[in-house]
Amino acid sequence: MSKKEQRHQQICNLLIEKDHISVPELCSILGCSEATIRNDLNELEKNSMVKRIYGGVIPTGNTPHKVPLPNRQFLYSREKDAIAHYVAGHILQPDQTIILDAGTTTISLAAIVSELPFPLTIVTNSLPCAYIIAQKPQHRLHVAGGAYDREVGSFHDQQSIDFLSYLHADIFFLCPTGISIGAGFAVPDHGGAEIKRAMIRQASRVIALADHSKFDKTGLHIICGLNEVESVITDPMLPRDTMAKFQNAGLDILCASDAP
Repeated sequence: MSKKEQRHQQICNLLIEKDHISVPELCSILGCSEATIRNDLNELEKNSMVKRIYGGVIPTGNTPHKVPLPNRQFLYSREKDAIAHYVAGHILQPDQTIILDAGTTTISLAAIVSELPFPLTIVTNSLPCAYIIAQKPQHRLHVAGGAYDREVGSFHDQQSIDFLSYLHADIFFLCPTGISIGAGFAVPDHGGAEIKRAMIRQASRVIALADHSKFDKTGLHIICGLNEVESVITDPMLPRDTMAKFQNAGLDILCASDAP
């Protein structure tokens, strides 16, 4: 392993322990110049391993731990908005019952859904999604409560899962942190995987919402296989060869660029 590769590994390891590291901190820890660290961070960001923010760097969903919700909201926000607009324009119909998974893409979707002129019944374990939907009286809201996880902004204990067992939805909008051909859909935490599997069981259709950075990534806990999801809605930044590879593996992929 080269010295540069060693630095890259050290930076990723540090972001497993910390949610934000400044450039001066990295210079001090790694004993490198600011120019070297900035070059390293640029390379890591190109590979979707970190996200540059003012004065430093934060982890992305490709790190092997739960990334706090406020940090993830910085990542690929335009792509997530495009995915949400596609869902609103192409998937949703009046009087449907939908389940919104906990995730930053579903927060974008909740904001758009809240402005739709027709009514929906919405089930979610996401506190930010519930707060957005609760402001709009045309929608019926059901919250799968329980013990609240502040890091990810959601409820996902056994009480949440038990609540879901009494409901049925037309569509579950799944938010994985990784999609791979070998492992399928995955997240880094056990609780998140358990409640997502419960949501899958309670829905007639499962549609995954995943920006391009989620492909060819995995996590410690598997949610389901590729064949258990009807389709994935992604953004135009997904490379054509990556899209073709997953399509050849049987995954239906819809691109938000198809939206009018």
